[in-house]
Amino acid sequence: PSGYFRSDLPFWFRHRPKGEGSSDGWAGEWADPLMPFAPFDLPPHRTQALWLVFYAPPDASPGRYKGQIHIAAEGQKVTLPLQVQLVPLTLPQETDLVAIFDLRGRIVASLSQDLQRLKKWYRFLAQFRISPGSVFPEPTFRYEEGKVVMDAKGFDEMASFLLDELKVRALYTPGFLYAFGWAYPPKRFFGLEPFTDDYNRAYQALLQAFFGHVQKRGWGERFVYYLSDEPHFWHESVRLQLKRLCQLAHQAVAGIRIYASTWHFVPDWLGDLDIWGVGPHGSTSVADMERLKQSGAQLWFTTDGHMCIDTPYLAIERLLPYLCFRYGVAGYEFWGVSWWTYDPWEFGWHAFISQSDEGERFYWIRYPNGDGYLVYPGERFGREEPLPSIRLMQVR
Repeated sequence: PSGYFRSDLPFWFRHRPKGEGSSDGWAGEWADPLMPFAPFDLPPHRTQALWLVFYAPPDASPGRYKGQIHIAAEGQKVTLPLQVQLVPLTLPQETDLVAIFDLRGRIVASLSQDLQRLKKWYRFLAQFRISPGSVFPEPTFRYEEGKVVMDAKGFDEMASFLLDELKVRALYTPGFLYAFGWAYPPKRFFGLEPFTDDYNRAYQALLQAFFGHVQKRGWGERFVYYLSDEPHFWHESVRLQLKRLCQLAHQAVAGIRIYASTWHFVPDWLGDLDIWGVGPHGSTSVADMERLKQSGAQLWFTTDGHMCIDTPYLAIERLLPYLCFRYGVAGYEFWGVSWWTYDPWEFGWHAFISQSDEGERFYWIRYPNGDGYLVYPGERFGREEPLPSIRLMQVR
């Protein structure tokens, strides 16, 4: 069993989860990664599951296809019949449902230096109809004589690959535009003090520079301004700063869509946020979800800690599209597809990491098993793109 384990002990203590059933250091197999098929040794009295995935090209004729599977070992051979029913339905390349699983973690630095390998990652995720969230390499921004200068070298090529070729539904704005998370104060853009006149002008010029650029490329509607992650709304200062940032952003860019993963309905932000990230487990009531939609806001489900290794068949992975359809939610996002703190082929659990809610008081925390990643690095099997997990197959 897995969960969030917190410790306030000094760094030189051994940090280990406490609580009944908490797993730490368990050796053995974790039923999650899907390794590529190859001849393998199977000892006696052992069952081995094999996953067969069939892809039908768009021009395939509907109907029943028959074949055989041959299993051979030590001179013995077993033949099993196989039937695949292809229904008369062609999935569109582009979908209205937004599904974003952030590409993040240590892998991003290496991928940003190898764009061909990065494209393989992007194409892999697109097969599952998943957006990686961010475009790498990101553009750079400079503030010179009251003007923001944006350098889109590399960014445009990869954005075109994602949006025009792979038909990714939605992407986040670059990380440089991210304003704050949790209970942190607003980011000091270009070193300026938040909410001074100089700061406000620079912040609005930054947004205008980016959205002006992508609008010229025809991508304006595909980028969502990810303003804040899990803003701690129970602090009045956080409620006020998010509201002020939203107002500045709306004044700067007409039609901008501002997103924050709030989990809950916060009355103070009604009319400020354009897209609300609400929890699929009831943290925002159905009545408040309807209230938000009636106000003109769009809803996404935000998921975090829901899709762990311990519970690969808990159904949330498969139910998310249905829940979106049932409650009029436009999509869902999960905070990470590649956040590994250990090599996931070696350890199925996470390391303890240092974390702070506001940047002053730090503590140690270990995230649930598998939280933050749904893929495995493919290098072990000679692949430049990742390998899927059982959980990712359920998400599809």
